[in-house]
Amino acid sequence: MVTTTASLTQSPSATVFATRQGKLLGRRHEGYEAVLGIPYAAPPVGDLRFRPPQEPEPWDGVRDGRIYGAASLQPSTEYDPAHGSEDCLYLNVYKSTHGARQEPHPVMVWLHGGGFVNGSGNAFMGGLLAQTAGAIIVTVNYRLGPLGWLALPSLAGEDGDGNAGNYGLLDSLAALHWVHDNIAAFGGDPGRVTIFGQSAGGEQVLALLACPPAAGLFHHAISMSAPAGLGLPDLPAAAARNAGFLKRIGCEDGDDQLACLRKASAQSLINAAQISWDLVAAGGIPYAPTVGSPVLPGEWLDLFREGRFNHVPVMIGHTKQEARLLTAVHENNLGRRMTRADLEKLFGTIGRAMAALDQVVKAIAREYGLDSADDNGAVVAEIITDAAWAAGLEKCRAALARETTVYRADSIGRRNAG
Repeated sequence: MVTTTASLTQSPSATVFATRQGKLLGRRHEGYEAVLGIPYAAPPVGDLRFRPPQEPEPWDGVRDGRIYGAASLQPSTEYDPAHGSEDCLYLNVYKSTHGARQEPHPVMVWLHGGGFVNGSGNAFMGGLLAQTAGAIIVTVNYRLGPLGWLALPSLAGEDGDGNAGNYGLLDSLAALHWVHDNIAAFGGDPGRVTIFGQSAGGEQVLALLACPPAAGLFHHAISMSAPAGLGLPDLPAAAARNAGFLKRIGCEDGDDQLACLRKASAQSLINAAQISWDLVAAGGIPYAPTVGSPVLPGEWLDLFREGRFNHVPVMIGHTKQEARLLTAVHENNLGRRMTRADLEKLFGTIGRAMAALDQVVKAIAREYGLDSADDNGAVVAEIITDAAWAAGLEKCRAALARETTVYRADSIGRRNAG
């Protein structure tokens, strides 16, 4: 454990906070204080790989909180370069130093995007938001790719909790528990916590709304750019789509499957996942939460409609051209603009992945002017945006609004299904 010297703690820019695990050294910046790389759970390595997060170990002395902890290990993709470590369960806390506020600050917990395979809470400029929002900002790193979202029957039956495939979601839940137990030490109010996230982080917000164990850990929720029109897999579906991964890593069915998966290097697991951001060709994201477990009993839309969710005020929105990045990545990988032949090939894949397109491809092509389009990729992006984002999020808003306060914040797509 790295601890600081007395001279560092006495520096004019030093700030020390006492948490339940031990003392932390932060740094005072212009307008805010930051404490970085705080372990909110034990490193998920060795026998803890593919298991729920465990309590972090306490430490003696003062832990140096002036540098970021590692992001989750992730590959080089069209979204982000390769970086990170399997030892990644760290969060950062930012606090404004403006004014002389006496009462505890509200708290905002950021869950980053990146399709469940890329990204990091370290990339979010929490110090800037802390100053403008007058809140304590917490940014979280959670497990990504197969390390965070691998769902297999062998994993589901191992500990009896049935939460296989949701280790990244359990990480975020553990971070919220850490906030509940420790944020008062930073001047935050554990009774006024807002969770907010974008893309995969926005999906995690929707999942936490539908997560029974998250009850009472947050009091407002903001979900931006969650592709809620894409269905979530149950365990059999998730296991089926992992068959190729298991074959490439050499850990197919057998009594030693879990030992094989834990013996493999973390980098070899990432390599075997063959992750790409050409989601148009893939017909959806390769990793996502798995439904049918205690942490996520069903599709969040179904749970919202049944009133089985954490009843807090919610803001939900998306941007106007969500899918333009995805079609741009696809065209870049093709090395040319999309043609009509490409679209006809892709429509079958898209139709299988998105219920909003299934069985009505020709009607949608006419509605969106696909036959006369000068930019096929832009039209496909508009179709995907409406199907995967606009329609799905509108359904979520409508279901939630029956029992709680819902705010809309988006650029409305052409198709919003109520």
